[in-house]
Amino acid sequence: MDPSPDPIEDKDLKLEYKPGEMIGDHFTVIGKLGQGGFGAVYKATTPEPECKTIAVKVGTFKDDDLDFATNEFDRMYQLKSDSPNGVPSEYCLDVEPQIIIDLVPGRPINFFSFGMEFIEGQDLFNFTVKTLQHLPDTEKQEAIQHLMLEIAKNLQYFTDNSVAHFDIKPENIMITPDLKVKIVDYGLMREPDHATGKGTLLFMSPEILEGQVDEKGFCRI
Repeated sequence: MDPSPDPIEDKDLKLEYKPGEMIGDHFTVIGKLGQGGFGAVYKATTPEPECKTIAVKVGTFKDDDLDFATNEFDRMYQLKSDSPNGVPSEYCLDVEPQIIIDLVPGRPINFFSFGMEFIEGQDLFNFTVKTLQHLPDTEKQEAIQHLMLEIAKNLQYFTDNSVAHFDIKPENIMITPDLKVKIVDYGLMREPDHATGKGTLLFMSPEILEGQVDEKGFCRI
């Protein structure tokens, strides 16, 4: 298992960006994709000559919690590096080579950012409301069966790689126009027996909340 690369330092990170602004010296913002409890995600492009469209996450952390801030990047990097020839599985998000941090010891809030694969499509909640419910009954049933199987394959991929996501919810399940599924937001991903007790309350099991999870991610009850 290859170690994740050391962070790049950049002292100009922030949380809010407008289209055309630079995130550090690395990414040009196209627009904001969303805001979560741990930061914001932007649609952006990489520098010339590549000019690849990606998603960039920008978040905050306390100076004694750098490991938590870098966990999502580290998990994506490891899944990618463990894949054959370093080519990410269809169930794993691709990630740019390094994470960028803006860390000032003693400052209450510090910043990090990293680039990752941009997924064209809708999250499961919006797909259900805007697309799925308008399909004819037969097509709707076929789509539901297909998506359930694809979601299961994504979760099995995590299990096969000895990690658990710990924040599965409709907003973290992306559906592409050709009905492929990718699970996003690896911020809480850990080994199955290392649940943090954090997550989205409405979607957390009682076992996770009470810390009753074994090494396979199953409850101890």
